[in-house]
Amino acid sequence: MAGKRKDRVVRQTSQFKSDMKRVGSHEKCDPAALKRVMQDIVSRVTLAPNLLDHPLRGRYPDQKGGDTDCRECHVCNDWLLVYRLPDEDSVVFVRTGTHSDLF
Repeated sequence: MAGKRKDRVVRQTSQFKSDMKRVGSHEKCDPAALKRVMQDIVSRVTLAPNLLDHPLRGRYPDQKGGDTDCRECHVCNDWLLVYRLPDEDSVVFVRTGTHSDLF
């Protein structure tokens, strides 16, 4: 009988840590919703379709080199979470904010 897979190891960019300091005071973000989505990603739960989780095409500004391996999901109406899954056992939270903050 296969056991439950362990949670992903979490890393955060310094920019993500800075973004998180604004979360509680921004009217467009629901901090509890953001934390739930982050926990689902860490716990390997499939995200709900209404979150519009998808890979980013092209090169995300914070990434060096060619195409990005970042993903984006819509936590709230205009609040996004950008993250990477560099391997099967880890997640890197890259940025969080509104569309105008991130793009």
